[in-house]
Amino acid sequence: MLMRELPCLPLIAERHINAVKSLGVDYKYTDLSLRVFPQVWGSTALGFGGIGGQAMTAAYTTVVEDAYEGFYSVFFGERLAYLIQNPSDVFFEDMYKCNMKPISQAGVYKRGEKS
Repeated sequence: MLMRELPCLPLIAERHINAVKSLGVDYKYTDLSLRVFPQVWGSTALGFGGIGGQAMTAAYTTVVEDAYEGFYSVFFGERLAYLIQNPSDVFFEDMYKCNMKPISQAGVYKRGEKS
């Protein structure tokens, strides 16, 4: 299975910072951790849904962690999929299994939501 190119990690970190700042938060990030792993999707739209070719597609998923501030962002390829503050245990379970949910199911990552 052919993998897409490794995403540009400095660009992803910058997009994470900009996404948090766009919430109006006075964001004083300290150390960001990036976790990168391949993930296989059922279409070329990756986890974004919408129109895509019906072909098994491998792409890198990147999770940016700022545990100090509690912000976590998930990127499929180099596109931001979602940003969550203080995610649920399901988020961490999926991150450690290297199998993040598509945007349509990301609500389970918010605290208090049911799967």
